[in-house]
Amino acid sequence: MGKIWICFVIVMSCVLGVLLSGCEMGDSSTSSENSVLAISPATVYLNASKASVVQFTAAGGDGNYTNYTWSVSTNSLGVIYDGGETALYQSTTNTGVNTVWVVDSSGNVGSATVTQE
Repeated sequence: MGKIWICFVIVMSCVLGVLLSGCEMGDSSTSSENSVLAISPATVYLNASKASVVQFTAAGGDGNYTNYTWSVSTNSLGVIYDGGETALYQSTTNTGVNTVWVVDSSGNVGSATVTQE
C-alpha cells in the first residue's frame, strides 16, 4: 500500500506540473505593454477672439494617474497646466492647430487636437 501511495503522489505531481506549466502567476491586468492612453476630449474647437480654458482628462496607459506628463506642440497657441490625470489648457488669441500630448511613466502616449479659429 505504501508504494502505491508514493506512485500515486508522484503521478499526481507530474499531472499538476503539466497542467500549470502554461500558467503565469500574478495579475496581468496591470500590464502596460502596448496600453492605450487616451485624452478626452480628443478634439476641441475654440474661438480665437478670446482666451479660453479647457480641461483634458487622460485615461488608460499604465494606470498610474499621478505620473502623467502633459505638453503642447505650440506654446504660442496655448499652455498646459499639468495636474496628474487632468490638465488645464489655456489658449491664447492666436489662430492655428495645437496638439496636446500626455505621456505616462511607461512611455504610453496620447494626444488631442485644439483648433483655434
